[in-house]
Amino acid sequence: MARPTLSKHRKFRELSILLKSRALAWGSLEMIWECGYDSGDPVLGSEAAVEAAADWRGRRGVLASALVACGFLDLLEDGKTHSIHDLFDHMPDYVQKRMEREAERALKGKTISDLRRDAADKRWSCKRDANEKHLQSDAMQTACKRDANDDTPALALALAPALALAPAPAPKTRTTSVRKATAYSHEYEELWKIHSYGVKSKGWEEYLRMDSPPPHPEMVEILKSQVAAEAATRGTKEKLQTLPHMERWIKNRMWENGIVDVAALTVKVGALGIPLSELGTHGQAQAAIGKEWLADHERKEKALA
Repeated sequence: MARPTLSKHRKFRELSILLKSRALAWGSLEMIWECGYDSGDPVLGSEAAVEAAADWRGRRGVLASALVACGFLDLLEDGKTHSIHDLFDHMPDYVQKRMEREAERALKGKTISDLRRDAADKRWSCKRDANEKHLQSDAMQTACKRDANDDTPALALALAPALALAPAPAPKTRTTSVRKATAYSHEYEELWKIHSYGVKSKGWEEYLRMDSPPPHPEMVEILKSQVAAEAATRGTKEKLQTLPHMERWIKNRMWENGIVDVAALTVKVGALGIPLSELGTHGQAQAAIGKEWLADHERKEKALA
């Protein structure tokens, strides 16, 4: 990774001018330095190797010549091999540690490639041993079964101590979950019948968690009026906010909004006269509840009169 001050360095400005792009200059340097960091070796190789490391797509030789001219690369004595300038002086700490480890391996006569090859050989040898043991185990089992069928289990008895087979795993049994039927209270069933919107079981969970709710008849009356008001204003500019699912209605304590004057809304917009065929399934249920609520409201008004 380049230092933050690279963009202000004289050599970087010269490279940007030669390549006609600051981004191209920065990216090329990053990719070249990354190769040096990965290998722990400043030597990149020929002109083609340098430009391949930087994924250069321009004319052959332009990038390598520019890097040498600006001082980012050095040419070795043969005049063809390129090396990163002062890689050891500017490389991060982790690259320094990697180079030290690589030097220790070189003293032992092994490179990192040799170590990786040895590790791969060890893994494959373990797999081969496991496969051979598995095949031998299968052969032993077959021999034991054959001896048992021939009533001559001598071979099986002789090989049993060396076989040391692990016990067969118990067969897995599939377990099917059985959903228990939830018993709802009569009061909640009455509320759900008015506003059967959402997941019934979730609404029941919120119902059980209610804190200081109003009397049930009052809650029923409030919910009926709110459902009727939504149906009365459906499809009009006076449309009220759609009632949420039952669980949200209970959780948000929407009964505290009080009874809605559906009669005034109905006179204002006349929406309860909409044909039921123009409403969805939920809308039809709301409209029916609204009409029922209005009829009950009129009966109460006449009784009071």
